[in-house]
Amino acid sequence: MKTKYGNSKKHINSGLDFWLMKNSSSNNLASNASRVISLPAQLALRLRLQIERGEYGFGDKLLSVNKAAITFKVARDTVEKAYALLRREGLISSIPGKGVFVERVPDTRLRVLLLFNKLSAYKQMVYDGIVTGLGSGASVDLCIHHYDPAIFSELLDRHLGGYHYYVLMPHFFEGTPESMVLELLERIPSEQLLLLDKMVQGANYLGAVFQDFFCDICEGLCAMREMLRIYNALELVFPSGSHHPKEIIDGVRYYCELDSKAFNVSFSGLGKAISLTSGSVYIVLREQDLAEVLLLAKNTGLILGRDIGVISFNDTALKQVLDITVVSTDFSQMGNFIADMIQRKMFSSKRNPMQVLLRGSV
Repeated sequence: MKTKYGNSKKHINSGLDFWLMKNSSSNNLASNASRVISLPAQLALRLRLQIERGEYGFGDKLLSVNKAAITFKVARDTVEKAYALLRREGLISSIPGKGVFVERVPDTRLRVLLLFNKLSAYKQMVYDGIVTGLGSGASVDLCIHHYDPAIFSELLDRHLGGYHYYVLMPHFFEGTPESMVLELLERIPSEQLLLLDKMVQGANYLGAVFQDFFCDICEGLCAMREMLRIYNALELVFPSGSHHPKEIIDGVRYYCELDSKAFNVSFSGLGKAISLTSGSVYIVLREQDLAEVLLLAKNTGLILGRDIGVISFNDTALKQVLDITVVSTDFSQMGNFIADMIQRKMFSSKRNPMQVLLRGSV
């Protein structure tokens, strides 16, 4: 088939195949790759390597579409698609009437994009675990999707194609259809997608490190069974309108059924006051609610570990000082696990270990 420039498609392929073979450490690998990589992707790879090698520097002007088509013996459409791929990576930008310019010199290190649902002290531990585990040989960027599928979609539009791995915390607004989440995840190549903190049923991914919220709280309470025998009820203080996993409610309820204890959920926030009853254990998820429970206990003369019990989620230095019993996952370890998978290229689905820190509040 003849192109506008009089070169057959076979001839074009042969030219790019030859270039890939010449610029690869393995002729066989390059030959195999060229048969499955599209022409625009091959051209984008060539230009990317030229930028990495310093043949084009920051701000340098690339060939126009017409000149590139003639130089590389490809169709204009191929050049336009190759430039679009590089533009999506953020490597080049186009200025109408002036041309195409190098916007960013690519980092040749391993590139990892973290897509977290929010910022918090605990997420910082995960982040630090990943960065420390990967070391200086990797470039790690962080984006926040704020539980919003629309923001997550925009982040994918902006960053897909620019990283080797995408590490996602798939926590979204309550009521977000599972089909929507799956559709978004399908945009990321499964061999590049790693899930963190939470699993997504039906998703295709490379590896995962997750919390099992149902089992973690249920097993944690079972480990405290002897200490909890003096109490006749458990009350979960659950923040109204929060993004906390509902599996926590199910896990506490299941334990209460096993141990024949009364169970109640009180929803905090939105002007709802917490009330305390002697003989109950209060399981608190937020620090704000923990402070309210402790202040109320002090004002009513209820003694922790005798009249009422208090269990909190996720440890902090302040909870250690206040002698609060905690059910916690190891966030640093979660980050280390993901980093280790990436470093060793040995991927699996791994449940992050839960720990119970028994103190005087039960």
